[in-house]
Amino acid sequence: MEKDHPGWKHLNASLRDKVEILAKNPYRFYIYPNVWTFRGPSRLEILSQFMAEAEAAEDFELCARILEVEKALACQIFAS
Repeated sequence: MEKDHPGWKHLNASLRDKVEILAKNPYRFYIYPNVWTFRGPSRLEILSQFMAEAEAAEDFELCARILEVEKALACQIFAS
């Protein structure tokens, strides 16, 4: 994947940056080269995986941020 590809930032971001990208709720979120998820419940599953990684790393500040993002996205998903 070229560095100017839209998914480059998603794929090569730190865990904290990926959470912040999801917080902005972009139309596409890249999980692999040329593989993305659209807005919807699948993003909550991704955040759940990120939560497991943050807990394993004992980054409880990031865990709290992930919970905030999950709550915000869940409200948007279920309101529509």
